Amino acid sequence: MSKKCGCTPFTCPELGANCGRVSDGCGQEIDCGSCHDPGATCGGTGKPNQCGCKRVTCEESNANCGLLPDGCGGMIDCGTCAATAICGGGGPNRCGTQPCMAKTCAALGAECGSVSDGCGKLLDCGSTCASPNICGGGGTPNKCGCKPVTCAMQGKNCGMISDGCGAMLDCGTSCTVPATCGGGGVINVCGCTPKTCVDVKAECGLAADACGGTLDCGRCAAPSSCAANGTPNKCECKPTTCAAQGAQCGSLADGCGNILMCGACTGTDVCGVGGPNKCGSGICVPKTCLSLGFNCGSTADGCGNALDCGTCVPPQTCGGTGAANRCGCKPQTCDSTGARCGAIDDGCGGVVTCAPCGHNQTCVLNKCVRVP
Repeated sequence: MSKKCGCTPFTCPELGANCGRVSDGCGQEIDCGSCHDPGATCGGTGKPNQCGCKRVTCEESNANCGLLPDGCGGMIDCGTCAATAICGGGGPNRCGTQPCMAKTCAALGAECGSVSDGCGKLLDCGSTCASPNICGGGGTPNKCGCKPVTCAMQGKNCGMISDGCGAMLDCGTSCTVPATCGGGGVINVCGCTPKTCVDVKAECGLAADACGGTLDCGRCAAPSSCAANGTPNKCECKPTTCAAQGAQCGSLADGCGNILMCGACTGTDVCGVGGPNKCGSGICVPKTCLSLGFNCGSTADGCGNALDCGTCVPPQTCGGTGAANRCGCKPQTCDSTGARCGAIDDGCGGVVTCAPCGHNQTCVLNKCVRVP
């Protein structure tokens, strides 16, 4: 269902309405149709927008004798007449002294169901109608008929559906982009199912979810960074060079897990005396992993040699939080895992609680599913 001004309109089934007009919760009215069952009226049992049947009484039918249909599939007994009176002699189901001429189903125009013959007895005018018709289904008592349902009654707003009477209804030919017909997982309802980071193959950064929203696909583990080589939403590493670092000698980490060989000093010059990986005269004091604050990966000691600062204990990885040569863990998010609800393992020993589902939805395997 498409959203308007931040409001998602309710459908008749969601509101529990099966007849009449009701507010959709967004300032508009929707038509939930009329009642189909024989004798049923909208609000007939006292419940608004619910089809029901109110049984008639002998008094309401102006009857004082014989049997009458109660309007809800049963019958009522309106009593008997005194010995000198005849039921129907004073009018249909009224005591009187005149002879009563019993009516037939044909004379009453009744095709189905039970009717009074006017003389205190019930007539059986048939129990079945040709499908999809039902007795009284078209709104006329004791007539076979079918009252078609509307798109609104079924909560549908796109595509073709059956009207319940053998014809097809056109509930609309288009949905407002990015919604498509059935796109939210409900047949014949405009909607959109947001893509996940996995769906759009995004490893990092912000990406479109194809439904007008934005996904946060997280950060890359060092030494990679998002789109470092120009590929959107991809974790990539752009290696450095000896020239880019101004290195004249020794070995140097390229920033992507490899070692560069930057040559050797000439004469009596020593690598690292003129600065990290630069030639100069004197003595070079090499750095250590500890003095550099590093606890994993490869780096340079500043005197032309490479340092191996070790490995990390899972679930941590080297550069996992974005800091080079430091062990850490990048937690997963609801967006990056495609979870829409419930709780998920963040991959770093914690738990992330995703957003709750909307009205008439429940969370199944971290996906919001509409409740029938």
